[in-house]
Amino acid sequence: MAAKHYLSLALAEPADAGTVLVVRRGDGYRVIVRDDGSGASHGRRWFDAADADGPMTWRAALEYADEVFPLGTPLATVPS
Repeated sequence: MAAKHYLSLALAEPADAGTVLVVRRGDGYRVIVRDDGSGASHGRRWFDAADADGPMTWRAALEYADEVFPLGTPLATVPS
C-alpha cells in the first residue's frame, strides 16, 4: 500500500470541535467536520458535511486521502 493511505497516522487529529477539513481523494473532494457532541461515540467524531448522519473515526475519514487542507487554505493559485 502507498504511504498516502496512512495520512491519518502521519497527521495529528485536530483537537478542536468544529474543525473543518477538505479531503482530496483522487479527483474528488469532500468536507469533513469534527463534532464531539451529537452522534459522536467511540472515537467516531468526524462527519461528512454532505451526510452528517454517519460519524467516522479519524482513520476512516482520511482513508485513501491524497491531501488534507484546513478550510480557508487556498487549494490553488493562478500564476501571475
